[in-house]
Amino acid sequence: MANVPYLGVRAAVDLVVPTGIDAGEIYRFDVLRKKMTAADLMRRMAAVIGGSNEQLINTYGNVLNFTENYSTTERQGFGSRTMTPLKAEFTEADAVRSENVGHMLRREKYEDALGWSQDWLSEAATEDDVQNDLQEIVDRWINRFDYNFWVRVLTDTENQIGTAGYDTGWAIGTGTSVNYIPPQYLSKVFTSSHTHYLSNDAWDDLIELMVATLREHGILGRLLLMISEDDLSTITALSNFAPILPSELMYTPGGNASQPIAAMTGKPFEGVPGELIGLYNSTRGLVEVRYHPRVPAYYAWMTRPYGQGSPQNGPVVRQFPGKPFGLTPAVELTKHVNPRLEKVTFEADFGIGVWNRLNGVAGFMDEGETWVDATIT
Repeated sequence: MANVPYLGVRAAVDLVVPTGIDAGEIYRFDVLRKKMTAADLMRRMAAVIGGSNEQLINTYGNVLNFTENYSTTERQGFGSRTMTPLKAEFTEADAVRSENVGHMLRREKYEDALGWSQDWLSEAATEDDVQNDLQEIVDRWINRFDYNFWVRVLTDTENQIGTAGYDTGWAIGTGTSVNYIPPQYLSKVFTSSHTHYLSNDAWDDLIELMVATLREHGILGRLLLMISEDDLSTITALSNFAPILPSELMYTPGGNASQPIAAMTGKPFEGVPGELIGLYNSTRGLVEVRYHPRVPAYYAWMTRPYGQGSPQNGPVVRQFPGKPFGLTPAVELTKHVNPRLEKVTFEADFGIGVWNRLNGVAGFMDEGETWVDATIT
């Protein structure tokens, strides 16, 4: 084969880029650099940050209530069964008033910032640089919200607010700063031993106990169980667990009858965290099972989602009055004929607490059957 002359890489560079010229610097400035105005950057920030707030609502909204209140109250139990009496002639009915107990709702301020400078934005920033920086802020915001959520629903910690107020967890009848004995439901009367922080040495028994704890307060319908990713193999092996047949798959007759596949005809919960893996057929009704990577091993949380903003939901997001939910950008512009970005920070003002102390049960699988607060990382 004859030698064929060709223009190699080194020869091409020598021809295109004269001595003393840095082609990479030219390429970075003229090609990669994104010529964005302050208005362009603000539009980009609004879209990215607004999308992250919407994502959180879509992920958690149906298990949350939203409020601007700084506190809420619950009706306590009387300790004995009561019901409307027969009307008696010449005798007035005894007046009845509820016995209330309250708790505070936590709210804190959070702030993040971008390491942007005017020189960097005008001289070096590429579109990918800007997008990646904004995504870093988004990831940190979602991580913060998710962390606060799981810390609240999986611990019984009472956070003091002011001199006498407390941000509380689920219902506990004794041993806390704000003890809560629930009101009776039908013939069920509750005592100081009642608690929504449960422990057992067997998963089947723990799940059944969690279901019973919600049902005895009149919380009906399909329930939601959140488990750890580390416990997937254990939970899916339980005899009452039924994996769901995805609509995209088809199965022919036969197979292993000891491991049935269930086709889910009802609509699964939307606006709740976690990945759906199946249903648990408890003795008191169906439970939708989902896993979440932030739930620690051997822990679980159960609730009944009632829809976005419902006061029947267990957890609550407390917002500052007049402020919309979520992370908001705060932009400082220089006084210039063409305004330029000088500084960009991001602020969030919220707290995650418990609104309905009855609509939530935390579970811990432990041989000693003793509740220990989860450690969220």
